[in-house]
Amino acid sequence: METPQVVLDLVDRFECNRDVYCSNQYNETQTRHEFIDPFFMALGWDVNNEKGYAEAYKEVIHEDAIKVGGATKAPEQPWPYLKAQPSAHKASNSASRLVEGGKADVDTP
Repeated sequence: METPQVVLDLVDRFECNRDVYCSNQYNETQTRHEFIDPFFMALGWDVNNEKGYAEAYKEVIHEDAIKVGGATKAPEQPWPYLKAQPSAHKASNSASRLVEGGKADVDTP
């Protein structure tokens, strides 16, 4: 599969503004809305449940839906699990790893 142009554009934007995205000014929600959701939508995922599936059949389960005992847990299904969390030292390479097809720990400062 060729890398979608949207993904390449996301990587370019990240690289151009790396200092802001790796600072304490940029949070998890911003990362999800500006990078993570568009990335998965570019790959054809129904991130916003546009198909109107019931909870059990959604393609994407957002973090607040998988809290167990106050802690975020990975779903038991064999689906990719992604969690955005603060960590500036990892954030600088996240976008590049996504495009290269590596494991995606998408972290934010």
